[in-house]
Amino acid sequence: ERLAKPLWVLASRGGRSGEVRGVTPGSSPVTVRLAPAASLWVKLVGAAPGQRTQVTLVAIPSFSWEDRLVTTSSELQVDAVPAGRLHLTVRSGARSGQAEVVTRSGEQARVTVKLEESGVVRGRLVDAAGKPVPGWVTLLNAEGEETSEGIAVDDTGRFELSCSAGAYQLKV
Repeated sequence: ERLAKPLWVLASRGGRSGEVRGVTPGSSPVTVRLAPAASLWVKLVGAAPGQRTQVTLVAIPSFSWEDRLVTTSSELQVDAVPAGRLHLTVRSGARSGQAEVVTRSGEQARVTVKLEESGVVRGRLVDAAGKPVPGWVTLLNAEGEETSEGIAVDDTGRFELSCSAGAYQLKV
């Protein structure tokens, strides 16, 4: 069965990465030119020294690349990240923070993420029969504005989103 949607092909090797967008499935071979990958320096403000901190990096808007790291330091160097927009979600105990940064091929981007007291919204997305429903969940604030880039629902229908204190709605 042929897919109708164009594909986005990503490749990386040895600290270099590249992409080709709009590839038609079944078309001739695709050549991906690899350029020096970007790097990212992250400063974490408000993380307790020595406490385990989880950093999740996601390429946006495609969500085609993700990396999860754990550190006990207030500074973090991440090599070989894709060029483009990255969304960072950071959790350290009961504190969390988010940031976006634009990275460029062969260059180092810098970002500071301020961690604040936070909460977690956990749930499970199921249909009327109780079966897991795949999808994407985003938090909306009281005004109906998106407060996060969202998160994919896993195979069991479960999701977990960090947020600061407040009233929220879920958008599925």
